[in-house]
Amino acid sequence: MSTMNPPPSEPELRELWRRVLRGVCLVAIVFSAFFAAHGVLMTMQIVDVEIPPGRIEAIDRQTKSGPRLRLDNGHEVVFSSSALLEQPTPVELAVGDRVEKQRGSLVYVLNGKRLTDFAWVLRTWLLPPHVLVPLSAYMVVATGYVLAYRRTPLGDWLWADAEAKRPSRPRTRVGMIAVMALAWVAVALFMTAVFGCIGGCLSGIVRAARSG
Repeated sequence: MSTMNPPPSEPELRELWRRVLRGVCLVAIVFSAFFAAHGVLMTMQIVDVEIPPGRIEAIDRQTKSGPRLRLDNGHEVVFSSSALLEQPTPVELAVGDRVEKQRGSLVYVLNGKRLTDFAWVLRTWLLPPHVLVPLSAYMVVATGYVLAYRRTPLGDWLWADAEAKRPSRPRTRVGMIAVMALAWVAVALFMTAVFGCIGGCLSGIVRAARSG
């Protein structure tokens, strides 16, 4: 004869719900910070690109970043695929088109028309839906957690309630919400630094392999 487990008690259900909320916060902060870090690095790459003004003489091949172009000024450049495709109507390059991009600028220019600007970078890379949606979920759920338990969700992941090393400040809910927001910034900056270091190392290895 089989025996049935007794239903969980009310304290057990509350603790289970608390763990679920912490899990949601953890997943949301990791996803949103990951994509935010990627967007920051892509924005930095865009700022670093320079395309001297010139007309396209040939479209050589498609690279990972975009089509490689040979211009009438003697330069070979790569034009960003995202600048072409992330538009209300995707744009195609053709021989004879005039292109330009200044280093330090966010603006790709095609035939005198600005394809990109700060607003485009903001919605395409810095605050796209795959950053905003999990970030909003993190802020809403984590705020509710602070209001309900007077604890930050990440703090509960790291320290038990009675643990001696648990920080005693901030004590107010407003302060905890501010710490919660700063925690997201810290995670995003950490991921940006890690991905930047990994990308720099991989680029150095690729350049060394090509030169060797």
